[in-house]
Amino acid sequence: MNILIVTQAIDENDSVLGFFTSWVREFTAQADKVTVLCLRKGAYTLPNNVSVYSLGKEHGGNRFVYVYRFLRLIISKRKEYDAVFVHMNTVYILLGSFIWHVLGKKVGLWYAHGEVKWDIIMASKMADILFTSTEKGLRIESPKKHIVGQGIDTIKFAPGLKNEDDMIFRMITVGRISMVKGLDVLVDAIERLSHDKDDFVVEIIGVPITEKDKQYYEHLKIKISEKKLENFFDFRGAMNNTEIVPYLQKADLFVSMSETGSLDKALLEAMACGTIAVGCNDALREILGEYSDILVYKKRDAYGLYNKIVEYVSLDNQEKQKIQVDLHGIVKTNHSLQNLVKQIIDLYNKNR
Repeated sequence: MNILIVTQAIDENDSVLGFFTSWVREFTAQADKVTVLCLRKGAYTLPNNVSVYSLGKEHGGNRFVYVYRFLRLIISKRKEYDAVFVHMNTVYILLGSFIWHVLGKKVGLWYAHGEVKWDIIMASKMADILFTSTEKGLRIESPKKHIVGQGIDTIKFAPGLKNEDDMIFRMITVGRISMVKGLDVLVDAIERLSHDKDDFVVEIIGVPITEKDKQYYEHLKIKISEKKLENFFDFRGAMNNTEIVPYLQKADLFVSMSETGSLDKALLEAMACGTIAVGCNDALREILGEYSDILVYKKRDAYGLYNKIVEYVSLDNQEKQKIQVDLHGIVKTNHSLQNLVKQIIDLYNKNR
């Protein structure tokens, strides 16, 4: 199969979207030829059977230019692909689906987010196949919908050796610094924890992006300062997908306060690295099975998060090791990148 992948960015150094080069690399291993169309491109290393075309945002431009280039490329490269895989960006489905259907191309959309807005409703009607991570990743009832997992690179994100001499209890969270990520809830939980123990640190990997995010970040720093918690927080800034791995491997506990309603990719990456994770998203309870009561708390519940941290600390090493192994197994079995791509290609073949 020859496939066209449409995505936001191909850039291994991008702290948010850098992971997608791993997706492309896996598609090249399972498809005959891969053509990638992205809004912008940066640094990447990909096999020879991949062609990457950018709409040119890295050089500047405007939406009219991007739309023209998009339409020109999907038509001019039409002989290079049999099927279309759009990652998250519904706008490309809205722009290109008519042309693709006239050309006889099967169109698939991968989407995972708790919100259902008009664009995803429209795109879901235009696409031939819908892919998502969990039942709650795409909250639309449709016979087109297929749950294929989150697509975690379990070769890169794998357990590593922890430093047994490190006596500091290390917590970590990864993602954009914004209100929807609930970091203010974490601050309140850490304030409670600081009354019980002082030998711990929370590493925060990520940066604010929008102006609203930056205001929220300033609010967080003020809140941490007022509560005299500066010694417990370590803001590490932005990191690409590869740089994050050793931090996840050495962490004792991953904490997620995300309120998006969809499965937190970074949380699964932590689980793949053998790190126990706690979170509050509905989708998390769906995948954890017997561990959901131990590891899931209510949204915006700082006291609930505090209790989950304390429960983790109280576990003996044998219990922790069993949970670590089981969580790693959940990701490898149900959310590996290799399995995701295989399912996607199989579904295209069935829908020919």
